[in-house]
Amino acid sequence: MEGNWFRSYFRRARNMRQMDINSTFCQMMYICFSPHKLTKTTTMRKTIKHHWSRDDPAFAVMLVAGLGIASLAYAIALTNEGFYGLIKALFSSIIVHFLILGCAIAYINYRVIENHMIKDEVKYSGAGSKVEWLYCFDVHCNSFLPVFLMCYVLQYFLLPVLLYENFISVLISALLNVSAVSYYFYITSQGFSALPFLKNTEYFLVPIAGVFLVGIVAVIFRVNITKLIITLHF
Repeated sequence: MEGNWFRSYFRRARNMRQMDINSTFCQMMYICFSPHKLTKTTTMRKTIKHHWSRDDPAFAVMLVAGLGIASLAYAIALTNEGFYGLIKALFSSIIVHFLILGCAIAYINYRVIENHMIKDEVKYSGAGSKVEWLYCFDVHCNSFLPVFLMCYVLQYFLLPVLLYENFISVLISALLNVSAVSYYFYITSQGFSALPFLKNTEYFLVPIAGVFLVGIVAVIFRVNITKLIITLHF
């Protein structure tokens, strides 16, 4: 059954006419301004379609398209390697950051939830306790949106400020990246809290403490996170 879902999902990803772009924009707005409304959308999908995950790949496709445009902009601004620089930027942002890392995080979340976070009464009854891997990937896509907006879009326009060697640049870079990654974990927690058979979904917020610690250390030691990331990828 899951294999059929995957085939249908990727088949629809190749046909724009089969994707609901308007609904996707609404979901993106919910993530940015009212995440709890996305929980209601998830619950409604389960009630109507009997599955938690999206069967519409538009959200992931639009993120990939946005990453492609952002990669082109960064390649033009930061590298003199021409076409090779663009390919390297596309590979880094789309293949590594979004897909490989996203699939790895989705799989880890899937295994942790299956083994440790299903409520005991649900686990023993076996009723409605199925966690879909594709839903875990949906949660990653939702969580990646604020990372994209802050670390790819907003950061691009702030590059003239962020690339200076001074305390203000270091501080703004740390605030930007810490906020983006922290919001990633917040949206992740919100996404899994929509599943009524899970417990302790607030544990997904725990890494935020580590993210803040990294940000504080970066500011104290004057490590410009933006310049570090750009150096690694360009």
